[in-house]
Amino acid sequence: EFRRVLFRSEQVQDLFDQVMQARRVALDQLQQHLDQQPNPQAASGVVRALMFMDKFAADVQDRLDSL
Repeated sequence: EFRRVLFRSEQVQDLFDQVMQARRVALDQLQQHLDQQPNPQAASGVVRALMFMDKFAADVQDRLDSL
């Protein structure tokens, strides 16, 4: 049982790490769309994606905390 919980915890942690990496990439894209090559429509799409990622990351973190 302990190994299964540990394995599950590692999987959830990996998922959380992937979401955080995707979030960093999205923040870089947002900066590009706002500062380097202004594109408000693209920036708004990135903001929506970031909002989803933040909610999903919070859900994953809650799952990690429950393990």
